[in-house]
Amino acid sequence: MKKTLIHIIPTLENGGAETVLTRLVEEFSKDSVEQIVISLQGNETDFNHNKISSFCRLIHARKDFQSVKEVFQKYPEAKVLAWMYKGIFKAHLWKVKFKTKQEVIWNIRRSSFRSKEIYQRVSLFVFGMYSKIKKPPIIYCAFQAEKTHNTYGFYSRKSKVIQNRLAKNLVFENTDNPPLKAEYILYVGRHNHAKGPDRLLEIAQTLLPKNPKHSLLIAGSGWTKEMIPSILENQTLLLGNVRKIVPLYKYATALVFTSYSEGYPNVLVEAAVCGTPIIGFAAGDSPSILADHSLGYLVASKDIFCSQLQEIMDKPFSSEERATAAKKALNYFDFKQTYQAYHNFIFP
Repeated sequence: MKKTLIHIIPTLENGGAETVLTRLVEEFSKDSVEQIVISLQGNETDFNHNKISSFCRLIHARKDFQSVKEVFQKYPEAKVLAWMYKGIFKAHLWKVKFKTKQEVIWNIRRSSFRSKEIYQRVSLFVFGMYSKIKKPPIIYCAFQAEKTHNTYGFYSRKSKVIQNRLAKNLVFENTDNPPLKAEYILYVGRHNHAKGPDRLLEIAQTLLPKNPKHSLLIAGSGWTKEMIPSILENQTLLLGNVRKIVPLYKYATALVFTSYSEGYPNVLVEAAVCGTPIIGFAAGDSPSILADHSLGYLVASKDIFCSQLQEIMDKPFSSEERATAAKKALNYFDFKQTYQAYHNFIFP
């Protein structure tokens, strides 16, 4: 019997979960798995819309809810992979509404919560209790995510950690020209408190004025010029979302990772396979990601961060050292391992 998989995800924007979904859709299509992706809040302008729609049917629930109903009723034997809490909630709600009995697999991407996120913490307890009732198969993107959710009482007998590895289809060809003539340190991430933009700017204000030949390049959405301190205006370049990211990694003096909380930070994997030196704080599964990356350093304070980064700026790694590290990382973070783990878990 033909295998059918229904994905439910909030949006198709440029985030870690959406990137993994895009790659999984591509790989499942190669194995002739029929797929339907249902976006809860997305539309045709989402970052990953065109890529996903080239491999499978794509429905935006807000615009075409009738098709959502038809899919659930047409594929009663399909597996439903519900991404994140909104996707999980909607999957179970729709099963009741449409009177269907598909198996729902929970795909949880969040690893930690700030003390002020009281509503989210209360919701976790509710999800935890509900998981004990439904006893769903659960996929966690990171070991830290599994640990966090277990403390909230999530059902654990059918759970598995499947790390993202290299989810983004990086293009390594035609990268001989540096994106900037000057030297630069690189930050990749949207403007979000959990990503540590305050840490980034404090570190930049400490180092860049003393290193006038270096600039700070920020790749990610949500950043505006008004957020950049005046002392950094002439040494900071905001790039927004970048599709061709490899040249930025390849020629960066170092990637700076300032997150407070993460699940599986894809940016570290991307930088590692490009041979980029990395300085960062421990967050999520970053320790396991950088454990075998010879050019990766996790630090415990901003002072040590600045000291380590200054050392690399003063004495950059050679192209040979970077190439060796990149080759090793490419083998270790092969996405085929991630895809196979998903396939085996969903279709045992």
